[in-house]
Amino acid sequence: MGSTNEVPTPEKVTRRNVTVPSVAQRKVSEGAEPLVMDPVAFDWGPDGRLWVVEMRDYPNGLTWNGLDDPLNVPGGRVKVLTDTDNDGRYDKAEIFLDNLSYPSGVKVWDKGILVTAAPNIIYAEDTDEDGKADLEDGEARLAHEELLEMLR
Repeated sequence: MGSTNEVPTPEKVTRRNVTVPSVAQRKVSEGAEPLVMDPVAFDWGPDGRLWVVEMRDYPNGLTWNGLDDPLNVPGGRVKVLTDTDNDGRYDKAEIFLDNLSYPSGVKVWDKGILVTAAPNIIYAEDTDEDGKADLEDGEARLAHEELLEMLR
């Protein structure tokens, strides 16, 4: 930022401390939107795939449209977006984990992902490489929804 007498401005501090890879920025802004619905959280895997949490069931569940409809039917899910032709845009989306109740966060971790869906923290992994979670573990329970808002 130059001399030591220079007063830091938010713009200079932000430019210096926060970096977004240009390829990642381009992929999110130019290719992901048509492939997802109601996104609330995302994380990148080391392979460049984008993991997106969709909360399609907020606020009353997936099937609630009126007084006689059932409440709180889970409709949240995690999708994995892939750039199949390496043009810098995500062009393929697969549902990795489905029927989650109000999911709010995702973090790529170990061989799978951690997903928050209050009051649970769920670990999900694809062990047979079919693109879908077949190992779900963890119902680590917490008492308050605000504790699970984000994994970052």
